[in-house]
Amino acid sequence: MNNRNVKNLMARIVSMALQLVVTWVVTRILVEAIGSDANGYFQMSNDFVNYATILSIALNSMGSRFITMAYYQKDSRELNKYYNSLLYGDIFLAVAMAIPLLIICLNLNQFITISDEYASDVKVLFGVMFFNFCVNIFGTVFSTATFIKNRIDLDSYRIIECHLIKLVVIYILFKFLPARVYYVAVGTLAGTIIMIIRNAHYTKLLVPEAKLFKREYLDFECIKELTASGAWNSVTRISSVLLGGLDLLIANQLVGSTAMGVLSIAKTIPKYFLSSMSTVASVFAPSLLINYAKKDTEKIVKTVYDSINVNSFFCGIVVTILCVLGRRIFILWTPSQDAGILLELAVISIVGMMLLMPIEIIWTIFTATNKLKISSIYLLAESIVTIGIEFLLLSMVDNTVQKLIIIAGTSTVMEIIRSLTFMPIVGAHLLKVPYITFYKPLIRVAINYSVTIAVSILINNMITIEGWAGFGISAIAIAIVSACLSWCIVFNKEEKTRIKSMVLKRIRR
Repeated sequence: MNNRNVKNLMARIVSMALQLVVTWVVTRILVEAIGSDANGYFQMSNDFVNYATILSIALNSMGSRFITMAYYQKDSRELNKYYNSLLYGDIFLAVAMAIPLLIICLNLNQFITISDEYASDVKVLFGVMFFNFCVNIFGTVFSTATFIKNRIDLDSYRIIECHLIKLVVIYILFKFLPARVYYVAVGTLAGTIIMIIRNAHYTKLLVPEAKLFKREYLDFECIKELTASGAWNSVTRISSVLLGGLDLLIANQLVGSTAMGVLSIAKTIPKYFLSSMSTVASVFAPSLLINYAKKDTEKIVKTVYDSINVNSFFCGIVVTILCVLGRRIFILWTPSQDAGILLELAVISIVGMMLLMPIEIIWTIFTATNKLKISSIYLLAESIVTIGIEFLLLSMVDNTVQKLIIIAGTSTVMEIIRSLTFMPIVGAHLLKVPYITFYKPLIRVAINYSVTIAVSILINNMITIEGWAGFGISAIAIAIVSACLSWCIVFNKEEKTRIKSMVLKRIRR
């Protein structure tokens, strides 16, 4: 890893830690103030936003790729054409999507089952979240600057600011006003507005060549090109929704709103884990795209290896803590819920991610090579098979817990298959390197999980202190041991020397 990636990574770690704290606190506030159903409705509103995002992805998902290429090819006219075409396209899209989202919000009880006591609050919750979505679409173009300049550290600082504002707003509302489900959405909206303002500042600072709101640069051919390339990303998002994003909706409709709330709590940590590891992988995405623009395959493979190793290091710590201390986590975090069921569902959900998350960077290869069709078709086929298996198995059981296990477990099995076959093989094929190229680090990933979990179980059995103090001592001890073991297993001697040198240099500065 180079100095820039180390700095980006350190900033990302801080932002992820804060995001975990905010997620933890917000979920606890919701569950204690209103109940598990409230958390379920909030998570479902996020899922509905993800459904709506499918339409915007076609235009936005490839913007960074084309703008980055134009920037490093020093073509300022192309740069401004893509920037402004994306900007005006997003403005039109945000306005156009506001109408159907408003209709859905007003007729929400036709789409989901809502408890009578939450009826009006849930509609306000969805309304604010949908408005936040439209605002976010408008600001998408401003998030490109930190990517193309490989200043992910600035992006991380912006995330920290947004989460702090979100937490403060939510805390104040719950502290001084009667508890309402939609306070979380209001906090989210406040964070989004600050994010757009900060991103606009970064755009002006980092890419002064970009002349925004210039209609002379609006080019419908650019919009067509961006949409045509990104359309396959929309298919990918549809597949992602079918693979995991429909879990809460299926639980709501086929099992019940209370069961949906239980599943939403259980999936909170795995979802954060997925988001965090994707964030770590994104630190390396600009380097991969820049190296692809320079046609340096050797450096691309090196970047992929660095990303897999770093993700594996952090995955080992997070997975070990959840597997070993999961029951304690849920007992302390949501004492009113069944910790055993929550742990079972959480572990099932996270197992599929254990191999998938370290190789998250491989998705960037599909973007860089503009070969999204391959991954999109595979994921769509996989999602259809997954949904079919879920409905078949759900029709065969009556027990609520078993139904939740089926919903959580089917996606997990498919994720394991994908991470062991499709991603490493096709990723290597697109780069024209040997098919076994990305299997080498995966072997170390598997060894890392096995060793860290086994040793941590032994350590945990020696610590019997109860309560938050006991959990804190156990978590710190397991995190330190897991980090040391992962450091020894994941990185080779050369990588260790290079990382230590760069980290120490960064700390001194």
